[in-house]
Amino acid sequence: MHSNGTDQDQKDASTRAATGLRATGGLNRDQLSNATVPAADLIASDTFIDEDPDTLSAATLAAEGTSSPILASRRISPGETVLVRPVTDQLVAMNIHWLTTGAGYDKQTRMVPCNGKGCVLCITKNEAKQHLFLVLYFLSDAALGVISFARTGGPGSLCSQIVKPLASPSCSDQILEIHRLNKVRYVVKIVKRIDETAEDGIDYGDDVLAEVVASGGIVPADVRATVERMSNEELVAANPQLGTLLAAYGKTNKRDTTHNGANAKK
Repeated sequence: MHSNGTDQDQKDASTRAATGLRATGGLNRDQLSNATVPAADLIASDTFIDEDPDTLSAATLAAEGTSSPILASRRISPGETVLVRPVTDQLVAMNIHWLTTGAGYDKQTRMVPCNGKGCVLCITKNEAKQHLFLVLYFLSDAALGVISFARTGGPGSLCSQIVKPLASPSCSDQILEIHRLNKVRYVVKIVKRIDETAEDGIDYGDDVLAEVVASGGIVPADVRATVERMSNEELVAANPQLGTLLAAYGKTNKRDTTHNGANAKK
């Protein structure tokens, strides 16, 4: 919050110092745990990530639950323009399948995390690809949201457009405009650099970000929980044709493996 009163200014300055938002450019790597990828590393490396940042057991995933209490997935539709404030330069990586169910008006396509070794989607040649998940503060929503994008793509991809402003030393002091041109192309630009000394009374999400840090920060499990995970049994139940495909490949779903997969194309 950017206030007009001296007492409030001192309080806000103290809050910012405590959260480290200016000093670290948002929630830092420790506050987001170590299963993350810094944006600067994406610029420095052509391959981005050599392997999964962490290997999760089925027990760990079960303990994480299926939804996040503080975060929700946020889709940017083709033609939509949003203003956002970065929360962190750390991105969480997950291996993702795209699953299509139903037909006609009932046809739906959704993200599904890979179940790793024994994943029924991998067996039936539905290739998993690595996606990056990023927490942003959406000004129009006055709330946090998680966007996702493939780690590969050309110059117009969201990944290629957003990593440069994220790699800035003070990325959380920027307001970014993200315009989605079509299904695959985006334009991202910096429209404002927040002056914390300005007495304009405008809240660019300072209070929300301070509350996040005060509550212990955001961990990768919170980000992963914005994508519903389905066991192999649940996948087959939701799409019976998977059972037919498994039988054609001479496979049966005898074991339910739900850890983060190593079958993704890098």
